[in-house]
Amino acid sequence: MVTAELIVAERWSVDSTYYALNDKPTLLLGFDLHGQPIDSVAVRELIKQMAASGGNYLGLPTRDLSTTRVKDYLALSNELGILVDTVGGKYDFRSMGSIASFNAAVLAGQPAVGYRQPVQSALNSFRAIRTVERHLNFWDLRTDDRILGTSRPVGSLAAVDSLQNYLVYVAGNGAVQLNLLDSSQIARRVTVVGYLGTQRSEILYPPYDRSFTLQSNEERGGWMIIEPLAE
Repeated sequence: MVTAELIVAERWSVDSTYYALNDKPTLLLGFDLHGQPIDSVAVRELIKQMAASGGNYLGLPTRDLSTTRVKDYLALSNELGILVDTVGGKYDFRSMGSIASFNAAVLAGQPAVGYRQPVQSALNSFRAIRTVERHLNFWDLRTDDRILGTSRPVGSLAAVDSLQNYLVYVAGNGAVQLNLLDSSQIARRVTVVGYLGTQRSEILYPPYDRSFTLQSNEERGGWMIIEPLAE
């Protein structure tokens, strides 16, 4: 039997909130297959799909798998940068039942989160999160209910970091009222990231009110990033 010693090395980050891989905090996204029947052929393909979509965690039970297969899965995962948990429960991984609850958990600071069922919509949600990470670090964000007004799709959430970068998860299409917590009249880039990880941007130029409304056309939910531009 293959033991946990073959898992990719990891350690806690300084604040004991996020795991650190390669000396920097890393958000773990993936699937927990413990307690589920394992298709030996599909596991290898799943590892490749995860790597292509930004997944980096796989809870993999090894009890009914041959040592040869497990070694193969671990070698491929290590090559593609995916952390394999053969024990289960070691990383406080949370399996969510929907895209909305998954995104809410990520924004709330859950360091290891994903799903039990490896389906395409879940992989798409990983890709969207990694697109957001090109702009912001989730570990720098703090949720704040003051950012969102009463006009918003149910389930929407918002957070801000110390540099006044705002991140809003919009759970569906509709109008979203935003309340900026700072009064700076500077140009800001507004980037919308769709559920497939696609993005589009426009610039918000002053003068503008601290409270304004943006329209989301993402029926399956998406992200809005508001970043101040350097003067």
